[in-house]
Amino acid sequence: MFMPIETIIQLVNFGALTSFMVLNLSVFAYFFVKKRKRDMKGFINYCLLPWLGFLVIGFVWWGFDWKTFAVGTSWMIVGVILLAFKTKGFRELPPTMREL
Repeated sequence: MFMPIETIIQLVNFGALTSFMVLNLSVFAYFFVKKRKRDMKGFINYCLLPWLGFLVIGFVWWGFDWKTFAVGTSWMIVGVILLAFKTKGFRELPPTMREL
């Protein structure tokens, strides 16, 4: 109610694109680095495509104005601090993950 709809849309897009960038990095780290899926299929699926996705999304992400970065990053920092508090310094599973 106190922000223009364009600002809200940019913040939602910032969060969505940031999460997809992290997802691409996670696919690379888990499958290509940790699980060592490094044959030709693994290289394409778990190295090349995630990095291409990261770069394309990063190009779009970079187009946000500085206010979106400031608010989005601040909101992300608050979330990480709350997660650290709820998991006792990342030593326990988050409450929502305990039920899985």
